[in-house]
Amino acid sequence: MTLPLSVRLFAAWWLLLLCIGSWPVVTRAQSLDPDFAPTRLSLPATTTNAVQQADGRLVISVGPPAYYKGTLAKGLIRVNLDGSLDQTFGSSWLQAGGAPGSMRVLPNGNIFLVGGSLSVLESLGGLDLYRQTGVVVLHPDGTLDRQFALRLNSEPTAGEVQPDGKLLIGGAFTTVNGTSAPRLARLLPTGQLDPSFTLAPGGFNGTVTSMQVQPDGKLLVGGDFTSYGGVAQAHLVRLLPTGGLDPSFQAAIAPAAFFDGFAVQPDGKVVVNAISLATGEGLFRLLPTGSRDNTFAPSTYSYVALNPQSDHHVVVQPSGSILLAGSFQQANGQPCPGLVRVSPTGTLDASAPYQTDNHGIVTALCLLADGSAVACGGFTVFNHQPAGMVQIAAAGQVSPFPLPVENIGRITAVLPLDQGRLLVGGNFQAINGVAAWNLAFLRADGTVDVAATQALPPLEGPVRALAPGPQETAYVGGEFYESAIPSRRYLLRLTRGGSQDRTFTAPSLNSSVSSLATYPDGRLLIGGSFSSPKDKLLRLTPQGGLDPSFFADFGTYVPWVNALVLQRNERLALLTSTTAWQLAPQGAPIGQATSVPRYLHALTVQPDGGILVAGEFTDFAGTARSSIVRLLPTGVVDASFDAGTVLMQNNVASIQAVVAQEDGRILCAGYFTSIQGQAHRGIARLLASGQVDNTFADQVLLHPETNCLVIQPGGRLLVGASALDPQSPSYLQPLSMLTQGLTCLRVPGLTAGAPLGLPVATAPVATLSIYPVPAQQEVTVDAGSATTQLSVVIYDVLGQLVRQHSASASSLRISVSDLASATYVLCIRANQTTTYRKLIVQH
Repeated sequence: MTLPLSVRLFAAWWLLLLCIGSWPVVTRAQSLDPDFAPTRLSLPATTTNAVQQADGRLVISVGPPAYYKGTLAKGLIRVNLDGSLDQTFGSSWLQAGGAPGSMRVLPNGNIFLVGGSLSVLESLGGLDLYRQTGVVVLHPDGTLDRQFALRLNSEPTAGEVQPDGKLLIGGAFTTVNGTSAPRLARLLPTGQLDPSFTLAPGGFNGTVTSMQVQPDGKLLVGGDFTSYGGVAQAHLVRLLPTGGLDPSFQAAIAPAAFFDGFAVQPDGKVVVNAISLATGEGLFRLLPTGSRDNTFAPSTYSYVALNPQSDHHVVVQPSGSILLAGSFQQANGQPCPGLVRVSPTGTLDASAPYQTDNHGIVTALCLLADGSAVACGGFTVFNHQPAGMVQIAAAGQVSPFPLPVENIGRITAVLPLDQGRLLVGGNFQAINGVAAWNLAFLRADGTVDVAATQALPPLEGPVRALAPGPQETAYVGGEFYESAIPSRRYLLRLTRGGSQDRTFTAPSLNSSVSSLATYPDGRLLIGGSFSSPKDKLLRLTPQGGLDPSFFADFGTYVPWVNALVLQRNERLALLTSTTAWQLAPQGAPIGQATSVPRYLHALTVQPDGGILVAGEFTDFAGTARSSIVRLLPTGVVDASFDAGTVLMQNNVASIQAVVAQEDGRILCAGYFTSIQGQAHRGIARLLASGQVDNTFADQVLLHPETNCLVIQPGGRLLVGASALDPQSPSYLQPLSMLTQGLTCLRVPGLTAGAPLGLPVATAPVATLSIYPVPAQQEVTVDAGSATTQLSVVIYDVLGQLVRQHSASASSLRISVSDLASATYVLCIRANQTTTYRKLIVQH
């Protein structure tokens, strides 16, 4: 009896591996693959706030990490009038990530910043330390005014400047410099309390979030309070210049409303955004006395969440039009994520439709001297154009604001294709200088396949998962969403050429997809954060219809499914944020879920059926395990596997990605600096027992935010992470980046299943013949007269590429005279059909 080809190849694989296992151990370092083009990913820098100086230049708070020509920029930059970066602006005092909620320019040109996350750099005993302060004053050139000193007992959230240069701060604090100041204080330019300003006894009973000085010197104060000085005053009060309550103003705002900002018009009327959860009403206008202005049409908004990140959510343009920023998705039933323009009478300005990317948030508005405004936020797309900040003209037109810095994108999923090609997905809008909306095709050498990439549908939102589909299609899942194109929301299928496959109709999902797995017969499993049409996990037919025979009833709340794999018996193993599950083929849970106190990130199945689970934990199902655990196919912890202690600078580590080699060894990557007491910076290889593989030396410094690991033929390992300059003190302080988002490593001794990184055979080639057998000098591959395009790739038994040939013909004659006598694998592509055959070379 002749064993099937797959069985014979598998046996040959393990026989060779057993032989290799007896060879002497030699430590060989992995290195960057010089034949794979370094990846450069581009993404607009996000912004949180901005202010304009008297000379017209803009000081902008950018979201971390932001880079200028490959160098990490601090969180505060200044942009010249021509759009270039002002490199003379000093912000070395600021800790990366510090985001001011308020930014104001003082009469003397100094810059006043307020925000709970602001931290300044100080030297203590020769050490550089960051001290959280929340309030800072800068000189006009961006250097820190160290004469300004302030001590608060809790976070500040808002700041304002009076015409005389005095400073106002509001927040959750109750003392300033040790003196009682319940949530509001006025300061002298030195940071000392102004003795001429006295709050009513008890001050405010809730957080102050916004302030504005009127021309007459009176002060409007807004926030989450319901009383001032013991007097009922909900959310908005007007104070006299001395701090006393102005009894002539009584704001008509419901105490139960969620206050989110206000702006004063030149006529003294006050535009307020205070959301009623009962009615959805958000934007309305008050008369100078505080009563409702019935000539202004109130608007209703659909909010994802309130937006406390800045105190400038409402601005009034010189034309009288009102700009409102936030985290809403609709206004008066019309889609307008994040930003809306309202006429002076309160009606929506239909001529100025604004739209950020899916669930984008506009955090702040800054009115400029010419009557235009800039909008900052957590978006990277605005009105279907790449943008991290936009400018709204006085007449309402919007355009991207050209920032001189950018973020570096991420690659979160890699799908190997035929001929070494790759489909990569993530969060980026350009790759190696080629425009690409979160998806791109790469050639085997890492260069971008421009024509194929341009054929891909533009996806407005990150891609989280990729999976092979039937007939060389590919499934794409993620956070992408386009309101005008229902078929481009969260899940779609691509043809081999990259266009959207219209024969696949995805169900109408209400939230993102984060994990995918395909069955051999073309069915698809999808996991994510969606709750409709079913909760968190679905099985689809090859055409996209719901499989009615599958139902996953977790019996408890599951926030999302972030990883899932199919076992050989069609059982499912899956992870949520903190629980691991095993499900029967039709979706019923098997036993109880295993919970961990922290997070679970990665999941894979080994060739013997074992399940590897990785994340951030020190205990799994009552067994001490650090960041990685192996389960038996039944889901029970495998006592024979123990990776020991995995640490990140003496703290709990987090393994973000894991992949199994065919020989039982395991590659893992993430936030760790040591395993079993041995130094490993973010990547390591373990033996089948869990012990560190000392033949693997990590010489390439990788950023620990690793999203995926993919083994390729020829000893290549693709890592979804950036490679940093090895001289960098840490990943937090990279000197430069050698690659961005995707790194290709050469790893000695890298093995995997055979053949590696290749597509599943689509169908047998009916007329295929290979001769002679065995081959000595040459081999002929004949696919029949109907074949017009033929390619043949030869791999050795380790899955390493030996050679490849192609021709516009039906047959190929390939010389094998220089190949060693051995068994090889042929990957044969005839027209659009791929199949595998064994090749025996015998001299």
